[in-house]
Amino acid sequence: MNLFNKHVRRVIRFGSYFGLGFVLLGCFPTITKVFHTPSVAGRVLDVNTMQPAINASVFFSEHPDYKTTTNREGEFSLAALSSTEAVIKMPAHALKQYPLTVQSNDIQDHFFVASSLRMYRIEERNLDSLFIDSQPNIPPTNHRVFLLSDHDINSSFNSPSEFGGCSIALLKNAKRSLYVARKLFNQLHNQSTTLTQTNNSQTLALWLQNAYQHAILNWQMIAQDCPRTTENFLQRDAMIDSIEKESREALSYFNKALL
Repeated sequence: MNLFNKHVRRVIRFGSYFGLGFVLLGCFPTITKVFHTPSVAGRVLDVNTMQPAINASVFFSEHPDYKTTTNREGEFSLAALSSTEAVIKMPAHALKQYPLTVQSNDIQDHFFVASSLRMYRIEERNLDSLFIDSQPNIPPTNHRVFLLSDHDINSSFNSPSEFGGCSIALLKNAKRSLYVARKLFNQLHNQSTTLTQTNNSQTLALWLQNAYQHAILNWQMIAQDCPRTTENFLQRDAMIDSIEKESREALSYFNKALL
């Protein structure tokens, strides 16, 4: 029995040293390259003309001085921003939506790129086609699939109980992104015959889906970043539900129109 107990104590002691070693190794900082943004590439089009946006600036909103510009085809490539740091690597993984800004003249449109919160290797993201609005003061032509009217949106923005305390910039971004998605829907609906000559129907449907997804993310930022109460949280959530439903109906309508 004494021999058995002695053996058990040795095993426990060894396990303790072994576990402590892992803890100590995990707590020592290591010098490594950290990536603050993913690498992104894509193409920027003007939703009003469906033509490439030339010489538009593309940058991550948190790093406005690190940017690139679109070429004559509207294409861009922005390398990942990195630095060498002393970090403690922990076994965890989380995603973050990195806000990306496209600026053409004095007009900015905002998008989101999903990547890891902490990156120790390059993560590449291809955004395909991003649509910006060179005529933001002209609202989209109304269509029956659009569930929220301009009056509904503007009334919500002006309601202290619903969006009181929200950043004006966030509200404008959300409205602009929804209008871009709606203008794209109108363009695809009105020019489907012409556009399908140079793009397949799956590509056009993906354009529309992505545009609405960016709009939904912009509206979700309002729900997260603005002051919240039980009442306004439910109201904002109802608006996001309406936009998600609109996106499904718009995509369904477009796909049926192509049949």
